[in-house]
Amino acid sequence: MSPAMPPASAIPADSRGGLELVRRMRCPSTPTGIAFSPGGRLFVFMPRFDAKVTFTVGEVDADGRVAPYPDAAANRPDPARPQATLVHVPNGVFDAAGRLWLLDAGLVASSGPPMAGAAKLVCIDIATNRVLRVVSLSGAVVPTSSLNDLRVRAGGSGREVAYVTDQGQDGQGALIAVDLASGRAVRRLGGHGSTASVEGVLKIVEGRPVEKVDAAGRRQPVQGGANGIALSHDGRTLYYAPLMGRRLYTVDAAALLDAPSDAAVAATVRDLGEKGMTGGLACDDRDRVYLTLQ
Repeated sequence: MSPAMPPASAIPADSRGGLELVRRMRCPSTPTGIAFSPGGRLFVFMPRFDAKVTFTVGEVDADGRVAPYPDAAANRPDPARPQATLVHVPNGVFDAAGRLWLLDAGLVASSGPPMAGAAKLVCIDIATNRVLRVVSLSGAVVPTSSLNDLRVRAGGSGREVAYVTDQGQDGQGALIAVDLASGRAVRRLGGHGSTASVEGVLKIVEGRPVEKVDAAGRRQPVQGGANGIALSHDGRTLYYAPLMGRRLYTVDAAALLDAPSDAAVAATVRDLGEKGMTGGLACDDRDRVYLTLQ
């Protein structure tokens, strides 16, 4: 097991990067992810937490204005055409060929079952703003699913795959692996401790606990299973962590698709130790993992 992350005071000052403002965005609702294209175009993802969210995917212009992407019509959920419209997109990424992949959780609000048939991956050619492919995830979600983050290895050589975290609305998360050639999506590690929200973990923001408040005013702790995700440079190792948890895990990426059972997948899980409270993860070409601290 790896040691816990050292405190900031133990990190040499010359190795701590500063913050730089890259782009201002006037988002109409709360963004949870961004993606820069190889050519510098910027896209932002705003989940449909309620009916006030007018569009869930936008492109940001040089002045910070955000317009629906690929257009307003595609951002209007239609239960009669769940695979053809964007419902609730928390994140998107670019592949090696410069294609934009969107993760649609299919949620019509912040809770409740996904819209029937709406959970999917959408691949877009941003040169033409045309949808190239839709991969259904309906067979890999459950009524309490809350799909959160996405990594894609495609557009180059080798097997084309995607990996998705499901943090679960009840704190019971899972990982989803997708063979992009066949469209086969497999749900893995549901109910495993590494993908579950950790009981007793409390998030503090500006000195105050973050809690859910229901319609009757009752306060409940926030729950969140598998959330942040990153893929090693060689595509062999998947890093992940629960939203409400302090530990970082890895799993053999090939096992997620090819292992005969969840037990066989679980046998490849490694606990890398304490890393603090984090959200998104990223991995560079030297297999250094970057953590977004909450």
